[in-house]
Amino acid sequence: MNNVSIIVDLIVPFQSGWYYDKIMGSSFSIKSVLPALFPDDSELNYKSLIIRLLIIRR
Repeated sequence: MNNVSIIVDLIVPFQSGWYYDKIMGSSFSIKSVLPALFPDDSELNYKSLIIRLLIIRR
């Protein structure tokens, strides 16, 4: 089996317009898509990620 054939690009549904939420704006990045898909999940909130907090404090 060819491993390449089972890789799926997850941006396709968003770029193709199959799923859109105004929260995403015109961006299909993970930072825009996750809040649109999971608005009430604090663990998926980019603003609360530890790595982002460490970068801001420097």
